[in-house]
Amino acid sequence: MAKTIGKGSWIITLKGIVALIFGLIALFYPGMTLAVLTQVFGFMLLIAGVVFIVGAIFHTKHNKSWSSWLFEGIIDLIMGLIILAFPIFAVGAFMILIAIWALIMGIWRIYLAFQFKSQKGILLFGGIISLIFGILVIINPFASAAAIMIVIGIWAIVFGLSMVFRSFQ
Repeated sequence: MAKTIGKGSWIITLKGIVALIFGLIALFYPGMTLAVLTQVFGFMLLIAGVVFIVGAIFHTKHNKSWSSWLFEGIIDLIMGLIILAFPIFAVGAFMILIAIWALIMGIWRIYLAFQFKSQKGILLFGGIISLIFGILVIINPFASAAAIMIVIGIWAIVFGLSMVFRSFQ
């Protein structure tokens, strides 16, 4: 049996759809306040984290990659809790948190690309896009909020699409 992660998984599809929705909101409503998008992103990460952790726990026997789901869920959950627990801080640090999260997920996806050969292309692509995005945000986190929201929107759409496509491979 081929070594895969998330083949046909509704959990990965759901995370991708949530990222797509977030991306569309950021892309088409860049004038929304950064505080609102910060909260939306925090809730997205919180929900994704819980879903991935629960999915990992309940699928340990049926899913060989349950530990990668658990790791991803823990990272998502921690980042979501930080954003929701410290909203004033989070508004100021929103870009840095997203950059750190994107860098961690980019490195993780690149690592997974070499572990799961059947999905190497999509995982490598998603990892590289996440790394580039994270580096660009770290370099200039305080650029125009509207421009950053558009970039975040495009990135979230690409990330979401890669998750949805990954779930059907």
